[in-house]
Amino acid sequence: MKKTILSIFIIFILTLSLYSLQEEISYNVATNFKDFLYKATNVELIKLNNTPNCYRIKQQQFSDMSDLDLYLSFDTKRGYDDTDRYKIVYNNYKLSGNKSIYKNGGYFVNEEERLELVGENENYFFQTGTNLGSFSISFWFYPISFSDGEVIIRIGSQYYDKQDDKVYDESIVAKVEDGRIIWEFNNVFKFNDITKDYFKLGSYDRISPETWNHMSFAYDAETGIMRQFLNGKESGVGVATLDGTLDSSIYRIFFQKNNRCVITLAPNFNGGLDEFYVFKKNIIIEPDRFPWDSYGEILTNVIRLGETGGRVLNIKRMERNNYNSDIIYYYRYSPNNPFTENDDGSLKWNVWDEKTDISNKYIKYIQLKILFLPGRDPNYSPEFSGLKFLIEKHLPPSKPIGLKLFAGDKSIKMKWIKNSERTVKGYKIYYGTKSNYYFGESMERNSPIDIGLVNEYELKGLRNNIIYYVSVTAYDGNGNESPLSYEEFVRPLESSARR
Repeated sequence: MKKTILSIFIIFILTLSLYSLQEEISYNVATNFKDFLYKATNVELIKLNNTPNCYRIKQQQFSDMSDLDLYLSFDTKRGYDDTDRYKIVYNNYKLSGNKSIYKNGGYFVNEEERLELVGENENYFFQTGTNLGSFSISFWFYPISFSDGEVIIRIGSQYYDKQDDKVYDESIVAKVEDGRIIWEFNNVFKFNDITKDYFKLGSYDRISPETWNHMSFAYDAETGIMRQFLNGKESGVGVATLDGTLDSSIYRIFFQKNNRCVITLAPNFNGGLDEFYVFKKNIIIEPDRFPWDSYGEILTNVIRLGETGGRVLNIKRMERNNYNSDIIYYYRYSPNNPFTENDDGSLKWNVWDEKTDISNKYIKYIQLKILFLPGRDPNYSPEFSGLKFLIEKHLPPSKPIGLKLFAGDKSIKMKWIKNSERTVKGYKIYYGTKSNYYFGESMERNSPIDIGLVNEYELKGLRNNIIYYVSVTAYDGNGNESPLSYEEFVRPLESSARR
């Protein structure tokens, strides 16, 4: 009895395996995602050690702003900044993909490592011998040692004055003091013949060591007001006027002609720098890498689930969500008919989540839309690495067996053994006057003939004395058709000829 039950169970499993086959289809960013991707909007591919790692929302950048004067992305080392206005005259630092805000960052760890730039054409901002207007500076920095006196930025240099026979320090400096960023203005504020030898803009807030901080500094030449923002919070305000009030005369920023006005990054700083900007206007740059109103989208190619389609049992998502950031998945499908990636909208998009179950639906073509949404912390984006489809493919029915033909007068009677698959919805008869060439014609119906769910048929209206070759297929409700049965042949004859 036990052997009988086991035999029946094995036959049942083998029978099921004829009709369907589970398969995992994987699309991974690191390997074959290009075959999967149709269109990406406001997302970018992030690499780790030069290997594609994930997609995330495209980070906010300002490199296309009309008032941009200087931009260093630190993504690659080159001879100029990214605007080509400033030539890099000293270039000694490390590129780091781990210590970065966007792709790569600059990493400075010893006294020799720094970056120096000088303007090379008439369009750059820090000109000498002229009153400078409003400007802003924005950058990310990652302090390691956090020591007093570390200089992150120096604009300007020492110069020799022949009249006084003295060397003057004429510079704008951002440095660390008591755990805060302060801005020093040395001999750059002028009013007629008056020079302010020293001006300091302090900070209310301490910087965080061994983490990324964002600094935004802005100077308004119309009012003399300067402000600094640390990680999006106002952290210092000053007024560059003769008596320090808004009603007083405003100092101008002026560099002497014999000052090279070199811009030096990290002359005495241990840590990382990234996304360094200078703008020729008074603007506060927010540190949000992924603003609250930004989102990204990936539209996949239309995926064909094999020749015969099948059922989608599960979609495993490879993703990382931080601080309530999220990825929403949409899908649309067709049971038989192909559609384009960008069709007319007649196919409805549906949300795919953990509760979605479409395993009872036959699908041959499917497409996904992946929506990236930022969360509570604007410095984090959801990250998407790939998908795995677990599908149960529908195999076509097995070919009919036991086909027998019986000659009649201008007719052929035929029958065969019914297929055992419950998915079979009918049979088709193929016939013709040449072997494996089934383009036969009769007075009734031409080849192939769909006869429905029966396993015998009489084909009439044929020509006598000619050999006809016949084969049969089975089909299911999804339009999948079996291979042709073994071919049989017979010759219709008049009734008197058969006696």
